[in-house]
Amino acid sequence: MALFPFLFPLFWDERSQYRYGQISWHWHEELEFVCVLEGSVQCCVGEQRMDIHAGDGLFINQNTLHSFALTSGDRMVSLVFSPQFLAIPYANIYTAYIEPVLTSNLYVISLSSSVEQERAILQKIQYIAQIDHGESPTKELDTYIAVLELWRSFFITMFSGHSFTANQGFFSNAAAHEAYAGLHRAKLRAENHLKRHCRMRPHQQGRSRALF
Repeated sequence: MALFPFLFPLFWDERSQYRYGQISWHWHEELEFVCVLEGSVQCCVGEQRMDIHAGDGLFINQNTLHSFALTSGDRMVSLVFSPQFLAIPYANIYTAYIEPVLTSNLYVISLSSSVEQERAILQKIQYIAQIDHGESPTKELDTYIAVLELWRSFFITMFSGHSFTANQGFFSNAAAHEAYAGLHRAKLRAENHLKRHCRMRPHQQGRSRALF
């Protein structure tokens, strides 16, 4: 595991690190992106089980109970970070681009390397892992920028109408469409909130002000 000074855990997981290759049931308030580097890893969420093959991955929303099973030769990298790593709560960015995902019905989404939009997300996960192995004098800053790019790609894909259901198996089509509808409603609420609370006072006319 790599732990950057600014509390950004990046886990390199192999079977030998865990008894019987099991990462037991757990949950956390952080968001998690997973990319399988070698072999095939089984992810369990509730009663659902899914095999994630090399090159593919997952997004796991906060407070989602899950576990992993690794067999011989399996390797995966996991990015685990607080939503506040992206932006402080109640800031415009947090309200518009982070909170809608946290409050959605999407708990786990698989990412397939055979789908262009999802492959781009997976490539960004791997790029962050490469930064961890590098010796850049600005490693922390490089990581922060890369994570923002990762979230941007993920968020745009979610709101583009792209359906993850064909290759992820955790949700029925009806449940997925309802989740996307919920995300859209949350985004509209966030936009209305920003309009109400970010009006400029008379002495601020001609100069915009935003909290990031």
